[in-house]
Amino acid sequence: MSAGNGLDPARRRTTHPYRDSALAYGGLGVIAVLFAYFTGSGVVRSLIGGAAAFALATGWTWWRLYARKRKAGQAKP
Repeated sequence: MSAGNGLDPARRRTTHPYRDSALAYGGLGVIAVLFAYFTGSGVVRSLIGGAAAFALATGWTWWRLYARKRKAGQAKP
């Protein structure tokens, strides 16, 4: 897509990728907890599963974002 054919994708990047990924995975975690609960799982088991999914997904994304910044020379080791 070019600048003349709509919005420039390079300018649409978020300035808060860590926060945005945490919010997105938090929302998905809530959906996972609700789905598990309404399909017959217990409350505690649903919460543990949702929290684990949130932690793993958020940790992976943050690690990849940090590695990308470090490779570009933007982050301190």
